[in-house]
Amino acid sequence: MHWSSLSSLFVPNSNRLIGAEIEFIPVDRVTRKPIAIAGSLRIARRAAARLGLEEFGGPYCIPNFSDEDLGSITFEPGGQIEYSAPPYRSVSTLAARLQEAEAIFRECAEPDGVELLALGIDPCNPVESTSLQIGGARYPLMDAYFRTIGPFGSRMMRQTASFQVSLDTSEDPKALWRVLNAAAPTIVSMFANSAVYEGKPTGHRSFRAHVWRMLDPKRTGVLPGGDDPAAEYEAFALGAPAMMHPDDDGIYRPFGELLAAGRVNEHDWAVHLTTLFPEVRARGTFEVRSADAVPAEHYIVPLALLGGLAYDPAARACADDLLGAPDQARLMRASCEHASRDLLGIALEGCRRLGPGFLDPADAEIVGAYTPG
Repeated sequence: MHWSSLSSLFVPNSNRLIGAEIEFIPVDRVTRKPIAIAGSLRIARRAAARLGLEEFGGPYCIPNFSDEDLGSITFEPGGQIEYSAPPYRSVSTLAARLQEAEAIFRECAEPDGVELLALGIDPCNPVESTSLQIGGARYPLMDAYFRTIGPFGSRMMRQTASFQVSLDTSEDPKALWRVLNAAAPTIVSMFANSAVYEGKPTGHRSFRAHVWRMLDPKRTGVLPGGDDPAAEYEAFALGAPAMMHPDDDGIYRPFGELLAAGRVNEHDWAVHLTTLFPEVRARGTFEVRSADAVPAEHYIVPLALLGGLAYDPAARACADDLLGAPDQARLMRASCEHASRDLLGIALEGCRRLGPGFLDPADAEIVGAYTPG
């Protein structure tokens, strides 16, 4: 590499902050058809005013709304609405903030007759029912690349929603990286709620996860969790096709090949890293992307699960013993499998050791009563 390695993404950080992003699929309450981005934007503007967020010009011709202390609202390419909360040191505080925002979004959608689906994928409509809703170069280039593989990339971009959690790297990034990658199949199955697509059962408890497995194996999945996670992630990135840089004949070559030929620069590398979609993405924090969109009453469950594993060393060690090394084959099966409660029990004990300031006892009761699937 001509530039700095990715080791800066794996530097220890023991602040024990946790953040999360919720996503909604907006559909007409009567027809169940997807709404256009103009409808999503109206809802977002109403919600932003109530949440105290300021409107800014977005990078893809669509406004974003944000405040450093209050979070942000952005959009996915199919018009899905995203709310990202600021990070907190308490999973209970974070869950309460997300629930407050979710209630506001639903109230703001009501005047337009819009329902905000908290599901992993639009259960009613084929992918042809909606087009890319955001302009600029990025998403059309992504769409063109995914179309060379099959229909799953378009489905992912336009029709899916998830619950994403961001964690500090902890005092032992290598151990946490391994556990989070190993836990991805369990997280998929534990929060699966997207069994129906185009109005029909799919045979997958999480069809969203199946879509991710099928869209491009060279930029998705779990990583091995070896002794040098930075080198591991760099090799993964260099091996992924450079979707923003097709050859004149439409061939997409690995980024590392373009780098060796002097056809890309440091800016291209930074953009390329944002086109990688593993179950755990390294961004200076570890972003866990394995759960379907979660109903508001259960926001505390994935937060406690991941917070307990990340920030209690004993829980992390027990999880490593339970899960073993990250397993891509297990991830491929996860969209159909039922999850065990064992990992959740380990994480809950970790949260209790972290104290009531991390997980409120009332929330611990909700987590303890949660039944996957």
